[in-house]
Amino acid sequence: MPPKAPPNAKKARLYNSRNIRTHLSDSSFVDKEKLNVPDFLGSREFEIKSFELSQLNSKYASSNRVFQSLPRSLRRRAASHNVKRIPKRLRAKALREMKNSITGTPPKKKHSRGRALYKLNMSKKLLKLGNNLKLLGTLPDRELLGKKLNIRTKIKSLNKQIRELKSSTNSPLAINNKVGAYDNTGYGGYASRPMGNIKYHKRQRQFVWLPTHIWHAKRFHMIKQYGYQIPLSPTQKCFRLMSRQSKNDSIAFDTSYYSSLIINIEDDDVFKELLIFITKFHVAIPDKILKGERAYNDWLYIEGQQIGKGFIFAHIASHTIIIRTFPSIYKDIFNHCENFLMCSSGLNSIYDCQYSLGSIDLVGPLSLLSLSKILHIYDEDKSSNIKKLWSVLTSVKDTKAIPIGFNFSFDIMDPRFWNKSSRTKHNNDSDLDAYYDAIASMNSTTFLDPTSVKNLSTREGRTKSYENQMSIKDIGKEFGKISTRSRSLSPEILKHSRIPILLSKTGDQSWTLIVPWFWVLPIWQKLVKIKHVIPGGIKQMRQVNYENGKPNFPNDYPWLRDGWENNLSLDSLNREKYYKLPKHLLNSSRPDFTDLELISPFHCDWNFLRTITLLQKFSGMSIEELEKDNTYADYGEDLFIRQINSGHDLLQLSKDVRELHYYRLPTDISISLFDEELEFHQKFITGNYTINQARYVNIVSLPVIQISVKLVGKGRLRDGARIYLQETDPYNYAAIVGFITSGGYNIQLGIASGIGLVKADISIKGSTTLYIRNIGQTSYYAAEAIIIKT
Repeated sequence: MPPKAPPNAKKARLYNSRNIRTHLSDSSFVDKEKLNVPDFLGSREFEIKSFELSQLNSKYASSNRVFQSLPRSLRRRAASHNVKRIPKRLRAKALREMKNSITGTPPKKKHSRGRALYKLNMSKKLLKLGNNLKLLGTLPDRELLGKKLNIRTKIKSLNKQIRELKSSTNSPLAINNKVGAYDNTGYGGYASRPMGNIKYHKRQRQFVWLPTHIWHAKRFHMIKQYGYQIPLSPTQKCFRLMSRQSKNDSIAFDTSYYSSLIINIEDDDVFKELLIFITKFHVAIPDKILKGERAYNDWLYIEGQQIGKGFIFAHIASHTIIIRTFPSIYKDIFNHCENFLMCSSGLNSIYDCQYSLGSIDLVGPLSLLSLSKILHIYDEDKSSNIKKLWSVLTSVKDTKAIPIGFNFSFDIMDPRFWNKSSRTKHNNDSDLDAYYDAIASMNSTTFLDPTSVKNLSTREGRTKSYENQMSIKDIGKEFGKISTRSRSLSPEILKHSRIPILLSKTGDQSWTLIVPWFWVLPIWQKLVKIKHVIPGGIKQMRQVNYENGKPNFPNDYPWLRDGWENNLSLDSLNREKYYKLPKHLLNSSRPDFTDLELISPFHCDWNFLRTITLLQKFSGMSIEELEKDNTYADYGEDLFIRQINSGHDLLQLSKDVRELHYYRLPTDISISLFDEELEFHQKFITGNYTINQARYVNIVSLPVIQISVKLVGKGRLRDGARIYLQETDPYNYAAIVGFITSGGYNIQLGIASGIGLVKADISIKGSTTLYIRNIGQTSYYAAEAIIIKT
């Protein structure tokens, strides 16, 4: 009896997608023992094609709508009812599907009425006036934008400013383009905040927007930090994706929140003295760094103390130094360099370029290859060596042979003038030979264009790069005049913009691109369209560093001011979150939660580690001797200081000492990185130091060393986990020797790993086994520890 027909069209489509037709008449068997191979293959051809067709049918049988057939990276939650969330090539089909659906045509948006309509019209008029000011070659008055005025008053003031500009030829802030790009550099002080779009100026009063803020705000979670709004993480899940990208392709980060300053020093001796003053070099600066062939990407010092890592590009021929630092330490570096120049002789000047220079960081083996597809060298002399060597170095995917710190500097054209990214040559023997020849010539050949260095480091050069900068609408009109098959515009248009850049290799597979502030967005828009590039945020940057076993600033640097403040803020946030829970969910029976006054379970409690370590030295007893139980407490001559006769006395005294607020400063950092030149650190290693009074433990800093750990077997690691020398009772807090600052599952290694700090007197030679316990758990995990050289 034949099978029944499906009841409806949907069931029929699903039934047909699972049905594979076969060819039953088979003449390939001449008899039972012989097989005619050509006939057999010919008969099986029909079945193979049917099988392939059934795979395609089953793929689209379960997806009824257009947005359901999109790849995961293009799916949007609102695509089911908002056609604008679907790629343009599929919108017509999506509209037809909506019209044929049960609900009918998509609902129309309700028009604004009354007060809402009035505000929209006023905002539209405000934007038009702002655009008119750009066409007149100026920007809105800063005093107007700084005042808290209503829209009507602002419109009157802008109309007055436009009338004055039309009647006079002088402009208060002349700009050479109609997109509002200008150089915002501070001389003799800090630069003023960028004005941005007039409609969104109120939102940038406290936190500055990056050049790519609008692009990121649509796709990323944003965070307000360091005076900027910074991309935190993409809205889609991307943990595994970012791990694959960093290993095989490339990840791009907009790091324009890294602040830059430029110093001009005419005297060569003062030039070298300043570099020695703030870098790790004590006697002389290497010639390659002075000539700009190599960049300095290491620790910066203020009065001999490490303050953080930074990027320095020095070019003694043009008397220019570019310093790029993390935003939290920028003002310290700026003031330190300014004080040095005031005490030096000669013509010296310092410029605040935190809003006039932007940067893009790329991580991954295909970073340089991806950049080469959008960086088109502006080369009037076609026989330039830089252009030839650039094409050779970017023809090979693996760039590990290029030394870290190597610099490129040249002028490029607007990457938006190319409709599609240019293709690079495939690898072959001749390309590899030319590549290795170029690597060998790096010691004798410079890749720096002096004109480009000057244009990037001077206000006039950056302003000139903005001359006649085209908007997206103007570029679209130019593409509309030419044939659709053409990839780029005419040669006259291509030479419309000349952008100076500085490209430096900052790691094994990481690059930093420094460009003028208002050229970051055009470059970013073309960069993220490349197949091998995916954008990332702060979380992804930390993930890449963590998987490669590198500390991340400031999380893994608690001995520095920024790392210490980050650790304290983490404690307050987690503590507030914990106490917001209902009382029946507060579990105080877990280890580390039994006595919150003794050790904090919400962060790495370095104060406790310092107190417990130095008090044990003050007692003069070993851990074995302190394990005995003593019921009664004994006090000496000072009634406030308890005598240590047992482990219980040690914990109680540590709690009492921490409560003596007037004997310690809460802002003081409890730990310091081990330094062989310090006398106390040397004595701490050998144990030949003494603590005369218990209250002094809040004054001495505890020497620590940074380590990288990975679990021997299965297990989990979390931030703030405790480190021990051996398995012990979870309530034995005196056995803690360190904490994990960054911990989790490492996809690159296939096991859990982490980065942490332990006391400097812990002997770690080669690979040492330590034991780690997460907060609130009783399980211990064995881990191999290796010292990280900072």
